[in-house]
Amino acid sequence: MKKIGLLTGCLLAACLVSLAAKQARNMFEKSVSATTSSNRSNATITTTKFNPPLQEKKESTPIESFVVGGTNLLIEAAREHKDRGSTEINYTITNKRTENLNDFRYLLLDFDAGNTLSRIEGRRLEINLNPSEKRDITILPERPVESGHTLLLAINAFSDNSNIQEVEVKELIRALKKYKAKKDNPILSLKVKSKNQRRSEPDFCHAAFSFAHILGEDNDGTPVGAFTCNQYAESFLVTFAGDNAKPK
Repeated sequence: MKKIGLLTGCLLAACLVSLAAKQARNMFEKSVSATTSSNRSNATITTTKFNPPLQEKKESTPIESFVVGGTNLLIEAAREHKDRGSTEINYTITNKRTENLNDFRYLLLDFDAGNTLSRIEGRRLEINLNPSEKRDITILPERPVESGHTLLLAINAFSDNSNIQEVEVKELIRALKKYKAKKDNPILSLKVKSKNQRRSEPDFCHAAFSFAHILGEDNDGTPVGAFTCNQYAESFLVTFAGDNAKPK
């Protein structure tokens, strides 16, 4: 009987221990569940939106074009294109005459924000245009155009099979300066010369140097700051004092 009582006591104790352990486990699981639920309810999801970098807005330089009346030439769609610090100017020229044209000369005038002449570039364009032909042209200025400046592109000479038709450079530039200041259309006339006559004229760079200094006196008394010329290519660049940019 003692052994049976002892065995019954052990079984009862074991049951009590097992019950206590089960209650403790249930309480722990409820506590963990409550903590997890609380943490989930307090969680905050933050979404960061990454915008692509803004593209730098490239300011386009206004470009005007001019041809002397009666030439039957047309300049269209003059526009500037900038890429990695370099500048190019694109335009379309159309020959509305009945004969072939070639050996064009053009001027590129650069005006600052106050419409004061800042520089002049003169170039020779060796292309042939048939009657009614249209051609896309790209030119590369000697240096980038400064912000706030405007450009004016003008044809000052061209040739047919036997003659040269041109406007004197000084006369054209003076007229274009007045045009920029007052927006009055200049009245100019073409002079016709034979091709042999041009060969007897003074040295190209000497003539360009001379009219550059005359134009400097006209340019509100602003002297020439820099002058470069290529006799072989018949091109020149004039900048005026007060313009800090130097030609390449």
